[in-house]
Amino acid sequence: TKAVSEVILSRTFSEFKDKFTASLFRPGMISWSSSTGRGNLKDWFCRLVVGMIEMGSAPRPLQPRYSIDLLPVDDVASIIVVIGDRLEEPRTVSRITTVQGPFNIGNKENLTWTNLIEWISQAAAEFSEEFGEDKDEDESDYNVENAKRLKDSVVSFEVWKRQLDGMLKESATSNPKLSGLTLFSNGLPEPDSSFHYCSFTFSSIGGSRAVVHEIDFPLVRKMVFRLLALW
Repeated sequence: TKAVSEVILSRTFSEFKDKFTASLFRPGMISWSSSTGRGNLKDWFCRLVVGMIEMGSAPRPLQPRYSIDLLPVDDVASIIVVIGDRLEEPRTVSRITTVQGPFNIGNKENLTWTNLIEWISQAAAEFSEEFGEDKDEDESDYNVENAKRLKDSVVSFEVWKRQLDGMLKESATSNPKLSGLTLFSNGLPEPDSSFHYCSFTFSSIGGSRAVVHEIDFPLVRKMVFRLLALW
């Protein structure tokens, strides 16, 4: 686990602190690239988005203000590099007596569920307008129409789960876009916000080249375009 890894790191550093330096970073949910829209298709967030597009419906979270703390992977990388550089510049190994950090890495603004669903629908509509006519309908492996109606098809979790179970039973062959949704059989992941614990991290990158992108429509659009283009 992450907690065990931190203990091992601290103990190792205490024993060999004259041999190397160590910094502890705790990233939250790492999302797709802000520049390309490319993400990890195996993580739970991409599986959820792909599955909802395939179904054409989305579950309504139990929490009224459900949101997700996401930070683009290139932002996370730039934060780590900047802090790492700054830790090394003014110090020598002999002057560092503890593991540096922890540096919690999260976004300043969470992505709300309402915005996510609306932006997926809007991005899918724009994708259809830009590329739909260039696709052979018989060869197409994505359902843009399902994605476009997501914003009008948000249902209770119980109804959504029944829809998913029915579609899985009707599928003659395994559908990886739908099967990935079985991860959410018991509900969506608990909402989490790392921002309140990131003040030390943000102060550490002040005045640097590190960027923290708010997850907005242009970023979601890049992700949706990438997913639909890959199908």
